Amino acid sequence: MTGASVSIFDHIRELRKRLFLSVVVVFVGFVVAYVFYDTFIAWLMLPFENAGQTQLIVTSVFEGFVAKMKFCALAGFVATLPFHLYQLLRFVFPGLSKRERRVVLASAIAGGFLAVLSLVLSYFG
Repeated sequence: MTGASVSIFDHIRELRKRLFLSVVVVFVGFVVAYVFYDTFIAWLMLPFENAGQTQLIVTSVFEGFVAKMKFCALAGFVATLPFHLYQLLRFVFPGLSKRERRVVLASAIAGGFLAVLSLVLSYFG
């Protein structure tokens, strides 16, 4: 969206479009996580298997299903976080000055790098 004067309704339409895209991408991420659930769980269980714990324990009838759905939802959201950040920046950037854009972009890149670094260190550490 370009232009000096944009009405509130144009902002709301733009926000609705970006939110809709984000929800669709989260759903796609959920489906991908559901399809590859066994692979992801096996990968996440490796450190526990090395420590001697080799199985997950289910204490109620629906707990296994609910845990699978929660995991897939969380994995779908986390895997698509870069897309959500991109949508957020595309919505916010037209209202920022050039200097503010540089600061926000540098902060987003540094934050993404640190988040990935923390995931790697917590898995292998």
